[in-house]
Parts: sequence; C-alpha cells; structure tokens
Amino acid sequence: MGVVDLNQEETGWGGKGRITLIGDAAHAIRPASGLGGSLAFEDAAMLGRYIAQGNTRNAASIEEQFRAFEKIRLPQCKSIYNDQSIRAELSYKVGFGGVPAWDPAYAKWVNEGIDSSPEPPVCEVDVLADLLSV
Repeated sequence: MGVVDLNQEETGWGGKGRITLIGDAAHAIRPASGLGGSLAFEDAAMLGRYIAQGNTRNAASIEEQFRAFEKIRLPQCKSIYNDQSIRAELSYKVGFGGVPAWDPAYAKWVNEGIDSSPEPPVCEVDVLADLLSV
C-alpha cells in the first residue's frame, strides 16, 4: 500500500487494466477541508458519465476509457489537493483566520464539480503568494 503523489509526471493515479481508483483511494484530501466525500461522489458521477459516452469517443476498451477518465480528472483533483495542502500549511504560519477565502473564480470552478473545466481559472499558489513568502 502506498500514497500516490498527485504531482507525479504520469497521467493517471494508480489504476491498472480494468481497475481505476476514485475518492480517497485516488486522491486523499486533508480532512479539514471537507472536500474528500464531495470529490468521491464527483469521481463516481464523472466516471459514470464518461463510460456512458464511451462509444462516441472511439475508445476501444474499458481500460482505455479508465485511463482517459483519470487523465481528465487528475488536473482538478491535483489543484484541489495542492490548494488544501498550502492552506493547511499556512494555517500553522498565520493562523486559521489569517488564511483568505478562495478566489471567487476558483470557488466557482470547485463548486461546478464535474461540469467544470479540468484546469482551474486561477492558480491558488499565485493568489496566496504574499502569505507564502511570510
């Protein structure tokens, strides 16, 4: 058993063959954020939607559909994972109340869930750059 680093260069998050991972098995999020369960439901909904549309994408096998799903889903999960890790670190430096709320565009993107684009509209590292340099 091991933890898959979401910042790795590979395009997937550990599924092989006819197996894919979703929820905390694919991308564990810090528990304080309250996003782990939401992301798990989003994974399931997005995977179901993706497989249902598989015949229109010329995917030859379920294995290819799983890898394509992982590649599309990874950027969003990676961004949220990184955001939550940075915010947790900052809460130790500046206190929980000193960490600002999400940028409105980022919050909208997170709340759109499976209907959002894979890439975030803003980079939270840029938004929090001043605090990170403290």
